[in-house]
Amino acid sequence: MEVEYASDGYWNGEYYDLYIAFTAMDSRNVTSYREKQNSSSGVSSKARVIGSGNNFTAYTEVEMQDPKEDWWCKVLTIITGTVEGNGIEDFQYANVMLEKRDPYNKLMEVGEYHILHDKDNHVVNYEW
Repeated sequence: MEVEYASDGYWNGEYYDLYIAFTAMDSRNVTSYREKQNSSSGVSSKARVIGSGNNFTAYTEVEMQDPKEDWWCKVLTIITGTVEGNGIEDFQYANVMLEKRDPYNKLMEVGEYHILHDKDNHVVNYEW
């Protein structure tokens, strides 16, 4: 993942590998969501997925934590792309910091956001 834009000036270039999963979608297009990045992880039971054909946008509030780095946060996450074969084409990911407990000031400030894309614009299915 590469940073496309960061409101807080974060231009370090790359994020750690990001793993996401959507499960148990109901008839109202609400699904469970989880993500993992390095030693942090997050979950949401109310992700909303909208779209047409194979094109989709998903958005949710995710509670993230990293026990190793001693932080917790709540972010608004938006993911968009096109489901193709064994993955997602034109994958983009954005998050906005809503709340945080960050005693070592490692996270972006509340209200800041990051927009990212995959280097080759294709993410593959991965079981974790």
